[in-house]
Amino acid sequence: MVDVIGMWLRIRHDAHGHATVHALPILTAVRDPKASAKLKAAPTLRLTDAIDCRNFFTSVVRVTAEAAAGYVG
Repeated sequence: MVDVIGMWLRIRHDAHGHATVHALPILTAVRDPKASAKLKAAPTLRLTDAIDCRNFFTSVVRVTAEAAAGYVG
């Protein structure tokens, strides 16, 4: 989980100040078997990436909240 958080933070950092986005395996373009090598080397962000990111952090928040509620009672 820590690795995935790190990758999403790297992507966010790239998207807000760099001309290119790192080719990380969480991106749709990198995982897409039909994508060209050029696109995989310098991927673009897709709507599916935003949805994947939101879903990942939503699940992290849910698990954290459930654990906190169980601890507090």
